[in-house]
Amino acid sequence: MKTKLSTILVTTCALTGAIAEASPSAPSFEPSSSARTVDTSTAASDGRGAIEPLDVIAFEFDSAALDGASVEQARQAGRWLAAHPDYKLVIESHTDAAGSAQYNAALAHRRGWSIVAELVGVGIPLSRIVLVNEGENNLRARAPLAAANRVAVLYPTK
Repeated sequence: MKTKLSTILVTTCALTGAIAEASPSAPSFEPSSSARTVDTSTAASDGRGAIEPLDVIAFEFDSAALDGASVEQARQAGRWLAAHPDYKLVIESHTDAAGSAQYNAALAHRRGWSIVAELVGVGIPLSRIVLVNEGENNLRARAPLAAANRVAVLYPTK
């Protein structure tokens, strides 16, 4: 398992085509409580140490749909962004290793955009959101088909 945040496919929501060069750093925050439990022990790394995510949103197998708890997690991240105008939000979308790499990249992209839609719905401008499509790269769990790999991790960055 890789410990360094890599950017395989990066799409800035402002559609500028810019690539996220630096890993995000996180300020103090309270992650939302969710009925689901997701292993966050494999937090990304910025080269200096682990970065704790703002939140981890889980997805069902082969799905980009947000359920009620996930919608609330996305909205809470939007409220946090609204209260911290100097920050952007990186949405790092993952999949498990089922399916082809191309399919998983597209699924990760759809997952990320489902979260973007919620953020925009609560008034967050696209220019404050960066979507990183990991797909099946940098699996968060050792088991390639584990549910812990089917997530989007939200990181604040300046």
